Amino acid sequence: MLCFPSEQGYFEPDDDETRRIKSKEYYLFCDPPRTAVFGKVDFLGPSAAPLFAKDSPSPNCYSRITLEYEKFLLDSTGHPVSRYPRKFTAYDMDADIQAMLHGEPLPEETPAFQKAWREAKVRIDERDMLPSPHC
Repeated sequence: MLCFPSEQGYFEPDDDETRRIKSKEYYLFCDPPRTAVFGKVDFLGPSAAPLFAKDSPSPNCYSRITLEYEKFLLDSTGHPVSRYPRKFTAYDMDADIQAMLHGEPLPEETPAFQKAWREAKVRIDERDMLPSPHC
């Protein structure tokens, strides 16, 4: 697990080191190599970290990161190859991970994957009170 704190969306008053200490104390993060808590980064705008500067839209038609615990599957060079909604667990990603490990193409999107993105989109639209985008 890689954790990227940010002040975008809400104000996080703690500095990076305090955030790491709290993450370890409260959530048992910072247990290398299984988890890492990075310094604060920007997710949005021109100063967004490269990992989060995703040009193509997610299956829910948003190109921006919705910051609701979206997950990314990265290749060996650190480039994102797939994007997952917040309630899609690592167990649900297993087929994709296995394909990447064996140098195979990712499998077709499952109905569960598509459903998870639809549910994430509804939550985003309700939270932001935005009309649904038309893709």
